[in-house]
Amino acid sequence: MKEAILQAEKVIAEVEKLGILLSKELQGKEAYDSLFGRVNFYIEEFRKLRKEFENYKLRIPFIGHFSSGKSSLINSFLGYDLLDVDIKPETDKPYEIFYSPDPVERVEKVEVGKRGEIEVLKVGYHFDVLKNYPNIVLVDLPGLAAEIMNFSSEDKEKIERIIKSHNLITRHYLFNANFYVLVVDVSKGSLGKDLIEFVKIKENVPFVVLLHKADKIPFDKRNEIKNHILKELSPLKPCLVEFTSINDINGLRRTIELADRLYSSIKVSVFRERLVYLLEEILDKVDGIKYSLNVDVDFIESVLEEIESEVRLTQERLKRIIDKRENAIKSLIEGEKRNSEKFFNDEARIKFWAKHIDNYEKDVSDFVSRLLDRLTRSIKNQISSMQSDIEMLFERFEGRLRVISGRIEETSDRIRKVKAVTKVIDIAKIMKKIALITKLLSKLEKLLKLSKIFKMNPITWILDWIVGWAVEKYAEKKIKEANEEILYKLKDSLDEVLQEVEEIFLEIRNSIDLNEELEEKRKELEAVRKNRDKIKKFSGKVDSILDSLKIAIESMNKVEKGDSVC
Repeated sequence: MKEAILQAEKVIAEVEKLGILLSKELQGKEAYDSLFGRVNFYIEEFRKLRKEFENYKLRIPFIGHFSSGKSSLINSFLGYDLLDVDIKPETDKPYEIFYSPDPVERVEKVEVGKRGEIEVLKVGYHFDVLKNYPNIVLVDLPGLAAEIMNFSSEDKEKIERIIKSHNLITRHYLFNANFYVLVVDVSKGSLGKDLIEFVKIKENVPFVVLLHKADKIPFDKRNEIKNHILKELSPLKPCLVEFTSINDINGLRRTIELADRLYSSIKVSVFRERLVYLLEEILDKVDGIKYSLNVDVDFIESVLEEIESEVRLTQERLKRIIDKRENAIKSLIEGEKRNSEKFFNDEARIKFWAKHIDNYEKDVSDFVSRLLDRLTRSIKNQISSMQSDIEMLFERFEGRLRVISGRIEETSDRIRKVKAVTKVIDIAKIMKKIALITKLLSKLEKLLKLSKIFKMNPITWILDWIVGWAVEKYAEKKIKEANEEILYKLKDSLDEVLQEVEEIFLEIRNSIDLNEELEEKRKELEAVRKNRDKIKKFSGKVDSILDSLKIAIESMNKVEKGDSVC
């Protein structure tokens, strides 16, 4: 396995050299990151995993109920009273015990799941029995909680907290175990339902059953109890089933010897699949670089031209829609000007007002209100129709762009530059500009203020001292003067509306001019072409690296795993 990893490291070094060359050729960090960023990520992950491989220790958790004798058995094996032994649940944190020429004792915090955290006591010492097993770590775990429930205690909440903590620690170590020891108090004659549920979550992992406290049962009962426990474990099959006691630890010795024999094959099985996965990811990303070297720029350009053509057609149609509606609104305003002129210059109506002066203010006020209502409704209808026409046009346009984008994605999902081209149209922005037209209607409210001029009409006091024909003639004159002032202010207000219509429609036209955005896409395309031409010369180097990566992966897959399970 080491040789396969060294071979892979050499290839990875070649990949990194390629990255250095590309970083010098490509313009801008963004271009380099898009091409080589993920390769560097997987190289770093490979290095981390290799370091774990070099420092791998086989942790052997001892799992069993409280008071099953795990701690006392390990103490007997070590020849030291290292672990506390008592009639209460003494082991409240896991102990990781290993050989070390220099004494080591430290507490480390380990994350368990998404939110949990446990403290682990790590103890290294020059234990003679572990001197020949430098890669083995014995893990003494808190006992499972079934036996604790038999203790009478006023502090029930504390007992429940201990149960939850011990089960969490055991579950963590069992999930991560590649070899474990099941310690059973053989005097109980059974595993217990909770212990069976724990161990059956871990399949295809070598384990040993130590039937501890064997000195407490008659010799002729041992096989009967052993067969019963194996039946409870079925279909799981342990590598070894050994009877042990404080005074007979040979079964534990044989367990350690077995773990040491399996160490290399377990190590391969733990790391090979993950190492191969990272190499395959590097291979895939380098292959992606090779593909990028051969991107069909002409194809990208043809797609961009197709999109430009679609944009031009849509802009022409959009211009016709906007021109049509703008001209319609202008015609409405000009028409209302003509109607107003006819109304205020109608000689028959002026003669009628001269005789019936009380009707004058009401007639003029009604006319202005009708004009405002009519013009408001007409402009709203034109705007609504224009919005509907534009929405239908853009719906058709977006559908066409989706078809083009679909063709691109079918060709390759790596041509990200082309996908970006299909997003140049900001329809919401254009519709927002169109919505500004509705603000024109507020301008028309100014027309209502014209009615105030009627309050200042001098005709009413003239009537106090002029009567008859002179009154009518003078009234006609004053009415014409008032009408001229009203008509002037009315036309002036309508001119203001007309000017704002033109300004807003100009803003709409500017918002649909996409030539500048399309030119940016052309610049991006040109950058793709230049980078493609620069790195094309590395094509042969990339092919060589790809071949070497395939050989390294094949070599790693051929490493004999050996018997990692019994």
